[in-house]
Amino acid sequence: MSTETDDLVKRLRDLGIRSGTRAANHIEALEAENAKLRGALAPIGRAAADVWAERLRQIESEKWSPQHDDEHSCGELADAAACYASPAPHGLRVTAQDDPPKIWPWHRSWWKPKDRRSNLVRAGALILAEIERLDRARAALEGT
Repeated sequence: MSTETDDLVKRLRDLGIRSGTRAANHIEALEAENAKLRGALAPIGRAAADVWAERLRQIESEKWSPQHDDEHSCGELADAAACYASPAPHGLRVTAQDDPPKIWPWHRSWWKPKDRRSNLVRAGALILAEIERLDRARAALEGT
């Protein structure tokens, strides 16, 4: 997101917008917000950034929207996360050809394990989806 904001600010600056104008004030506000975002995201590190990137991939590429996630209200997202987070028995590598764990909530064709780190990133993204789903459900109950 900060790259898009950086690009926007640069394009606006390239237009030659003069200081003191309304547009210049908006650019300065964007630059300040961008700096805050970069500062807030800096300590997150690669692992968290990869989890967020995976979550965005699930939404954008797989089309798993929040509305779709809301349909999984029986713990399916958390179960799927647990499957990806669980290490393979006896240190073996789990492949897509292996049967998914018994708690896998969906059709076998959706079981797509990779290497250990990638599986943990997927698990983290699924946990984020479940937490977001719970937050939306609570907000709906509370009428907010």
